[in-house]
Amino acid sequence: MFIRKLAITAAATCAALVSTPAAADSTGVTGFVNKVTVYDDSSDNYGAQHGILQVVESGTGTLRNYVWGASLCPGRELAPDMIQLLVDALHNRPAVEIVPSYKTGNGGSRCLVGFTLNYVP
Repeated sequence: MFIRKLAITAAATCAALVSTPAAADSTGVTGFVNKVTVYDDSSDNYGAQHGILQVVESGTGTLRNYVWGASLCPGRELAPDMIQLLVDALHNRPAVEIVPSYKTGNGGSRCLVGFTLNYVP
């Protein structure tokens, strides 16, 4: 009887894990990089986020923040070369547009998980 209960519990657990779909990435509004902030692990802000990308959204001029890392976006880290691409886009604005990809994180944060950079002739 114990083995049967264990098997049923294991099957239910596996079914729950398999049936839980991962949320798809969301696409932000096209805009321009306005600011890139990166925190060192000695910063007081590092526990909340490892960095912030601020985008000026085209059309409305709305300033939108996308963050990565730490408690707001656990498991959502950017590689150093991705951060460098953001800095390059900042230096080359308005010739480079950005389309951020994000997942919703803790506290409703937009966790940056990728981006597309477009040349604007």
